[in-house]
Amino acid sequence: MAGGARYLSDAFVNKGTAYTRDERLRFGLDGLLPPRVESLQEQAARVVRGWTPVMSPMVSGGLETYRLFIAISLPEHVKDEIERAQEELESTLPRDCIRWTRRAQFHLTLKFLGDVETQCIDALTNALRLACKGFGVLPLRAGRMGVFPDLRRPRLIWVGVDDAGKRLPLLQHAVEAAAAGFTSQGPEGTFTGHVTIGRCKTIKRPQIDLLAKLAQVMEDRQFGEWTTDTVDLVRSELGPGGSSYTTLSAVTLSSDAR
Repeated sequence: MAGGARYLSDAFVNKGTAYTRDERLRFGLDGLLPPRVESLQEQAARVVRGWTPVMSPMVSGGLETYRLFIAISLPEHVKDEIERAQEELESTLPRDCIRWTRRAQFHLTLKFLGDVETQCIDALTNALRLACKGFGVLPLRAGRMGVFPDLRRPRLIWVGVDDAGKRLPLLQHAVEAAAAGFTSQGPEGTFTGHVTIGRCKTIKRPQIDLLAKLAQVMEDRQFGEWTTDTVDLVRSELGPGGSSYTTLSAVTLSSDAR
């Protein structure tokens, strides 16, 4: 290999643009390198600057993320009935022992994803579309009231949601599998379709006993039926007044054959 090209092809001696003007003339490098002379330190700093990600005020760790979950929305007439039940419970239980879910937050969660990189949202939506393709519309019913984990140690108050054909757990499983590559959250285990209507805070034994009696009275209560044809990908944002939700995409439960 002739001339200066020999020096540039040898990784052990090639200094890039750090060759001085005298060295470029001596080694035959003139015209083979950019005219500006940069030290090795300057070259390294330029490379590092090129690889440093542009930071947004809302970015943590260099990557912007959204807190996401996948859910089925509720129609207004079902929300009306759930809200009535809430009011009945509120009128009986002490105000400070339960944090009640706002009407705008009523939904049926299929999968909580946690923080997901915004650059992955389109791919996640496409994965959900494939998972839901051919599933078909889903008739649902909201009924009965319960608590998690049990009536002796209540932490969460819920209204149940299911369907006569037992297809809701199949949809949840399909959605969970489709989203697995986009979240660090593990599988849900046994799925119980529900709408969270309240979370217990500082609840004591007398209030627990009272809540247990109320839940038993409402155990067979019905809150309405509806048919859903979409699954929503929802962003949750925490604020001073609690969480606010924004639907990023609505995935159709297509009736096309799988």
